[in-house]
Amino acid sequence: MQALDEGRRRAALEQHATTCALATDKQTLEVRSHVLSLRENELESRLRDREQRQTALEAQLQDLTTFLRKEQAMRDVQARRISALEDLLSALAPPTQRPTRTKTKHPPPLTRRLNVTHPLSARSRKPARHPRAAKPHDAANVAMNR
Repeated sequence: MQALDEGRRRAALEQHATTCALATDKQTLEVRSHVLSLRENELESRLRDREQRQTALEAQLQDLTTFLRKEQAMRDVQARRISALEDLLSALAPPTQRPTRTKTKHPPPLTRRLNVTHPLSARSRKPARHPRAAKPHDAANVAMNR
């Protein structure tokens, strides 16, 4: 009888330990599931943000491409108009005064600095002395400088 009670007690302890282990495993799985769902939601949110940003950038690219094409077309039209006006002007000008089409040349950039003295630099120098001027060691000069 005692052995039977001991067996029942061991079985109850094992069942209790198994139940506790299952509850712990279940709780761990629920936590993991919750963490994974949070990560999934965060990734989905980031993906939506990137898709919206990509859509906005594609629209901006399309607008800028259209603007660039318009500007290029306008530049071509203006170049043709300038050429036509220059041709008309050269046809209307007397033969001796016909303008020549030349590209304007810009002066080459300076490659070295010019040696120009600053106007204030002359003021900071000591004035030149006359050869017959009084020397600083003269007694009269020393008395005047005191």
